[in-house]
This record gives sequence, structure tokens and C-alpha cells, in this order.
Amino acid sequence: MKDDIRDFIRNCTVCAARKRPTKPGRHGLQEYSVSFPLDRVCTDIIGPLPVTQQNNRFILVVMDQFTRFVKCYAIPNQTAETVARKIVYEYFSRYGVCLDIHSDQGCNYQSKLFREVCRLLEINQTRTSSYHPSGNGMSERLNKCLYDMITTYIDDNQTIWDED
Repeated sequence: MKDDIRDFIRNCTVCAARKRPTKPGRHGLQEYSVSFPLDRVCTDIIGPLPVTQQNNRFILVVMDQFTRFVKCYAIPNQTAETVARKIVYEYFSRYGVCLDIHSDQGCNYQSKLFREVCRLLEINQTRTSSYHPSGNGMSERLNKCLYDMITTYIDDNQTIWDED
């Protein structure tokens, strides 16, 4: 009878769903520490927003994780070419090349073009886990705040949100 009870409990789907896993996770959470400006730069994209007169629909957000310095760039699309071009020509050419660039797993950041740009500039590319934006929490929190501000101040008819 004892074996029957043990088998019943092992095969009970309700019991299995309510139990906690018996094995601990593989790795504990680790805080990523940065030591100087441009040690690690986080990037993400906000949008789509109402189309502007310059055909911009998205905002590329680039943030230095050490200084928390943020630059936002209006972009027409979120293709790898657009994102890489804006980061290289606008951010890196003005502020310098970072050691690490951290992003989500968007196809624009995982493209062959973006990986090649990182390789040529000797940038270590890191990314968040799939469906876990909290891995880029600082950037995601900033994006939420920016998106809330922008959508509060504009409506679908406003087409000048990208002007200085």
C-alpha cells in the first residue's frame, strides 16, 4: 500500500504542479559591475510611435551604465543597418567606443552585420535572456519612463516629437 501511495503522488499532475523544484538553479544571479565610463553601454529601442515628418517611428536609446548618461536617437525603422549606423556614426564617433554593449535579443542586435561591427570595433556583445527584459533592467526602466512621457505629451496626429 505504501508503494501505491508513493506512485500515486509521483504521478499526480496537480501535486507536481504545486511542488517546488528540488534542484536549485544552475547559476545564481550576479550583479554586473562597471568601473569607468564606456565600460558597458546598454541599448534598446522604443516604439513604434506616430510617424514624424522625417518618417521616424522609433527611438534608439543608448545608455552608459557607469555614468547613466543617455542619448536618444529618432530612427525610421529598427533594422540592423539603421541601428548599427546610428550607434557607430552618432554615439561612438562622438563619445568613444565602449568595451561591452548590452542589448535584448532583438534580431537587429543579433544580425550578422551588428556582430561584425562589434567584432571590428573589438566590442564584447552581451544580451539578456530570452523573454527576460529584467536582465537589462536599468535600460528597460528608462525606456518605460521615456515611453510614458512621450505618449503622454503626443497623440497620433502629432508628427514633430523627433525635433530638438
